[in-house]
Amino acid sequence: MGELVPIWKSRTISNRLKARLIKALVWPIVTYGSEAWTLNKELEGNIGAFEMHCYRRSMRISCTEHVTNGEVLQRVGQDRALMGQVKSRKLKYFGHVSRHNSLEKDIVLGTMPGTRRQEGQKRQWIDNVTQWTGKSLVDIVRLAENRDMYRRFVYGVAYTLVYRARHILASLSSFAFTYTVVVFERPSHKCSKIDAKKNKFWH
Repeated sequence: MGELVPIWKSRTISNRLKARLIKALVWPIVTYGSEAWTLNKELEGNIGAFEMHCYRRSMRISCTEHVTNGEVLQRVGQDRALMGQVKSRKLKYFGHVSRHNSLEKDIVLGTMPGTRRQEGQKRQWIDNVTQWTGKSLVDIVRLAENRDMYRRFVYGVAYTLVYRARHILASLSSFAFTYTVVVFERPSHKCSKIDAKKNKFWH
């Protein structure tokens, strides 16, 4: 991001083009080796925060301006997709490994005898796969045998939340708020009339 500062400071480049440059130049470096990550809730939050930090820095939005994430995404014309890309890469890698008989498949699908030590990591690599898909390990392995069907399944799992957020934002933008002005009559004064066009009061 530091070497791209001249691009972010440029006023001739639109915000949408800057967002596309971020996806093409920054995200491949950030997600390098993400197939081997074991993610928890904290790390997923850090990934989402980094995505918004990139957009804010490209548009030079300070934290003191109090601009919401939703407004930032509207300015760049994008949805949250970095976490979805990480999920897609990891699930595709799992499908590739499970379709071939190799040492990687034995390590990923195999079990070690004994119990896990208390100081060890609580979450395993395979836990992300079962949590994101909502299926058992056996069902995922069977589904991965059909490559085309598994790719469509991975795309739906990785980007379902993105499309849900898009529909929510669309519904909120089309929702119109109406305000009703109520004028109460005082004992010593007559009720005021409201001019709907000029929005002024007169007696």
